[in-house]
Amino acid sequence: MPRLMDSVSVNPVISQNVASRVNAMAQQQSATAVQPLSQERLDKYWDKLLENELYAPLLRDKKVEVTSDTTFDIIANNSYFETELKEYKMPILEQLRTWTGIRDLFCSVSVRTEAHEEKIYRPTDKFNAMAEENPAIHELRKLLTEIDY
Repeated sequence: MPRLMDSVSVNPVISQNVASRVNAMAQQQSATAVQPLSQERLDKYWDKLLENELYAPLLRDKKVEVTSDTTFDIIANNSYFETELKEYKMPILEQLRTWTGIRDLFCSVSVRTEAHEEKIYRPTDKFNAMAEENPAIHELRKLLTEIDY
C-alpha cells in the first residue's frame, strides 16, 4: 500500500499565478464597488421602470425619495396603493437591485395626503378670509356702512 505524504510541494510559478489572479479579482471588485443610492440614480432608474408597460400604470404618478444608502420611499396619495403594489413589489425591487447593484435595496410606501382647505360658505367667513389677505378691507367696510358683508 502506498504511503501518503506528510507535506505538499507547490510549484512557485503556479503559486504566483494564483496570487496575481486573486489580487486582480480583488482590485476589480474594489473598482466596481457599489455606489450608495442617490436621488439622481433612483430617479433615473425610476424613469426607466416607467418605460415598462407592466409597471407604468401603477407607478406613473408616484414619486420616490431616498431615505438611506439602501432604502427609498414610494410616495403615494392613498393607502390603497400599498395593496396594489404587493403583486409587483418584488419584481420591481429585483429590477432596481440589478440596475443599482445594491443587493439589499428595500422600499416602503409613504402615504402623503394634501391638506384640504376649509371651504368658506357664509358671507362673514368670506369677508374674514379676504380681510386676512388685505387688512384695508376693514377700512372700506367702515366707509361703506350700508353694505352688510
